[in-house]
Amino acid sequence: MWSAICRAGRPLEASGPSVEDLEHSRYFLTEWMPPLLRETAERSPPRVLADLGAGDGGTLWPLDRAGLVGEAIYAVDISTEHVALCERLSPKVRGIVSDLTHVDELEDGSVDAVVSSQVIEHLPDDMVLAPEIARILRSGGWFYVSSVIRGHADLELDVLRSSRLKFPLTDPLFRIAAMTHVIKREQLPEIYLRLPRRLRGARRALGVPIPGYRWVEATGRKQS
Repeated sequence: MWSAICRAGRPLEASGPSVEDLEHSRYFLTEWMPPLLRETAERSPPRVLADLGAGDGGTLWPLDRAGLVGEAIYAVDISTEHVALCERLSPKVRGIVSDLTHVDELEDGSVDAVVSSQVIEHLPDDMVLAPEIARILRSGGWFYVSSVIRGHADLELDVLRSSRLKFPLTDPLFRIAAMTHVIKREQLPEIYLRLPRRLRGARRALGVPIPGYRWVEATGRKQS
């Protein structure tokens, strides 16, 4: 799916990010965020950000926690439950229950940044996300997409990174604990935040590479 981008003369960086685990589940909240996302947000902190496919807030929460979003975060997801959870994470969050490829509640050029993590591979048509990002993003605004994306005329890619995809062994242990009622289901998103600080890195440290799969992420800007 990266063929269109690679043909444009921007090959993937084989080295990838410095962190070991770039497969970061959206179903758990931690303060960690992919280095490429942090670098981009720190370089140009958005006043208004949209998270397309926000899930349980695994991407927007560390951005807000790090003070990298100024006024508002639009959490867009097709799930009412996920949107409600995101709204509880920060007073800046404004939930939108919507198909993320047609977010009628957001006007053209209304946000400074768009993030979308582990979403596009679940869409029936992976060509529909880029046009919506281009529509809601202001000129010069930046976007961050992880997984896979095809190019769009109005979106200029700055950085592409690729790394081995890893499966965190601790995640299924906590899910089993929730299924057996050892812990409450609603505690799952924040389970890592409840751990002592010295144990919070266990998720990345215990990741097992998934043969044949790679994690891909990209940032770029809407052309003026």
